[in-house]
Amino acid sequence: MNKQDREEFGDYLRKLRKDAGLSLRQVKEQSGVSDTYLRDIELGRRFAPSRNTLDKLATLYNVPFEEISSKIIKQDREPNEVDSLTDEEVEVAYEAVCNDSRFAFGGHISEINMGHKRWIVQMYRECMPKDEELSTAPQKDKPLACLFIRGK
Repeated sequence: MNKQDREEFGDYLRKLRKDAGLSLRQVKEQSGVSDTYLRDIELGRRFAPSRNTLDKLATLYNVPFEEISSKIIKQDREPNEVDSLTDEEVEVAYEAVCNDSRFAFGGHISEINMGHKRWIVQMYRECMPKDEELSTAPQKDKPLACLFIRGK
């Protein structure tokens, strides 16, 4: 995120907080997110928060995680292949990400919803080499990690 993106995201988070009628201190008390950390994000001084922090803020501000996390990704970006996937296709792609030896989660992930999975698949896809194709069709006799096919 560049400075302008950080400032736009910070403005968005500040608006959500104010729309919820919450002070920085109240957010800290209700979510456990540091008020100084959140203030710095709102002022564009810090990069976007972690998925866990975004999840806490989305819950507190009563907005879908998908909405709040989508604001991190450039608003004017071109639609991508993950945007058009069905939930079933996201499930298959998410399992492929989890089984890919090039990708490792740090720690345990609990209570992950479809929006989280879609976001993870999208971030994974954006980090993949451009010549790698994202496939979401289950293939018999092949591990799920093979769904990310090398070459075209």
